[in-house]
Amino acid sequence: MTMPFNGLFIEHPLFVRATDLIGEVERRTEAGERLILPLFGPTRVGKNYATMRLQRKYAERMDGFKTVRECLLVKVPARPTLRSMPDCILSALGLPLGSIKGNKDVRTDRAIELLKLSGTAYLIFD
Repeated sequence: MTMPFNGLFIEHPLFVRATDLIGEVERRTEAGERLILPLFGPTRVGKNYATMRLQRKYAERMDGFKTVRECLLVKVPARPTLRSMPDCILSALGLPLGSIKGNKDVRTDRAIELLKLSGTAYLIFD
């Protein structure tokens, strides 16, 4: 993990590798590829911190009357299911739980539609 030490940040090799991989995914995504980059590791090694640069660079912004969310952080339960994932995405997009009625397929379709409308290019599942 990147640890603060008297105002300094010390980056260990695995953290640097993870941030390099995220940068590579970003470059390839901007070139039109669709990629998945799993970041695995024990707690407190800096997985969330590694994604912060991406989240800051693509922070939520307004474009006229439209909210643009190019990078979306989605909080998921410890044991996610196909049924819970669309609800997690819809919640991250700001919709109240239960606001989209129907089965998981209806909610999944709505989540995908809203991700496209909000210009989401990066999904971070935590």
